[in-house]
Amino acid sequence: ADMNLSLHLNIPHATLRGQNFTATELEFSSDAAAMRIGKLVTHLADGTINLSGAYTSDGQISDLNIGMDFPDASALAAMLPAAWTGPAAVWNSPLHVQAQANGTADALAVQARGELSDIRIDTRITADLKTRQASGMLAVRHPNAPRLITLLTGLNPRENCNVRHDCDINKAGSAAWTWLGGGSLSLVTQFAATPTKITVPYFTLSAGTLQTRGDVVLSLEGHPTLTGTLTADTLPLPLQSDSAPLPIGYLRMLNADLTLHANTVLAYARPVLADLDGVLKLQDGGLSLTVQNAAMDGGTLAGTAVLSTATDAPALTADVTLRSINLASGMLPGLTGFADVTTQLTASGHSARAMLASLSGTIDIGVHDGIVNGISLTDALNATVLRPHAAAETALRIALESGATDFSLASGKATISNGMATLQGASIATDHGSIGIVGMVDLPRGTLNTRLTIRPNLPDFPDIGLVLTGPQSAPQRRVDLTGFGRWFSQQ
Repeated sequence: ADMNLSLHLNIPHATLRGQNFTATELEFSSDAAAMRIGKLVTHLADGTINLSGAYTSDGQISDLNIGMDFPDASALAAMLPAAWTGPAAVWNSPLHVQAQANGTADALAVQARGELSDIRIDTRITADLKTRQASGMLAVRHPNAPRLITLLTGLNPRENCNVRHDCDINKAGSAAWTWLGGGSLSLVTQFAATPTKITVPYFTLSAGTLQTRGDVVLSLEGHPTLTGTLTADTLPLPLQSDSAPLPIGYLRMLNADLTLHANTVLAYARPVLADLDGVLKLQDGGLSLTVQNAAMDGGTLAGTAVLSTATDAPALTADVTLRSINLASGMLPGLTGFADVTTQLTASGHSARAMLASLSGTIDIGVHDGIVNGISLTDALNATVLRPHAAAETALRIALESGATDFSLASGKATISNGMATLQGASIATDHGSIGIVGMVDLPRGTLNTRLTIRPNLPDFPDIGLVLTGPQSAPQRRVDLTGFGRWFSQQ
């Protein structure tokens, strides 16, 4: 015979996983057609959890509703496995969840919405509970992308962090995400998940100035491995210029092999590259980026950068080639023209500042059809015919501190050791003479100490010196006219 059951329980106090629940009320009924929970309401701390729904005799889950409202979700987080919760600060804020489900165990349709720490999540999925498979869509939004990622990665960056041995990735640099720029975060994705693989046939992600879309597959067998294609409308480079520890620990979370295209690449919010095509790889904590081609200031860039974390200090190697770069953008202060540049560089350190201080390698540069600003060889030649000597010297000094000089070709090589660049054999050829350059540039401090040797096209004319010292952006200039007086008196 069929048995009908109706149950109403009030439980003033209950304990589960060390947490105290109060004022629990349950309304339950059962008959031949279904088991029903008319109401299940309980209170945890200042929060409320409610549930209702039915399970029918033919295996249908009907009108299952789950709701949670907490002014502070930390008490709920204390019940969850530590691997699920992330940083505690995420849960010290209001939580609102509403979910509905209908269907069978092998085809359960679920729709849910939740809000926590200004994070809003919406999802619609169809799940097979028997095979642990699911497919559907997921949308995640937050009003401030850098603040969200900072919150999720921890709020206590450590200045001295050995990222190989003891760096907690949840504490390794809340300042590491400022390169994203201001703006909200929005992730909208379709997905299909199994116990061994998550397939994302399409997603869009905007986070600050990052705007990207693509398709990826995350394999969960062994070490997680991400493969796929990313297309970015804008791609900000993760550049840091301070002593904050690099968040190297994140590189060990998964392996990756991603084909990359970026319409615009940003550095410190400024467009620097366009139409970039490349490949990004992560393997056992090492990162490599191969740029097959990118447009830069009217020319092209190609090269490879590899970041290794196999040593105590992260090590970077970069081989980059630039072709026909228009220097009008200010890449080399005081110089315009079209440049070809080849670099072979290495660096190591736990921060961007340490990397720059250890930078070593070579830079070869050639510039054609350009202009040197701040020096006029034409005016220098004209000054030599002035009389008396004082007038000629005054005009010559002015020529070496102002004006401009066209040139056909400039070339040089810089050897870099521990952040100090040494210029040797650099020269600029013009119709009115030549300019030789030697000296040193302190890259971490942004200062220089160089000497330009200026040789106008005049018989037996002595070398003229121009010494530049101090900040690269505004160096002090000192003109050396030793020998000019003797030459002038012999004319």
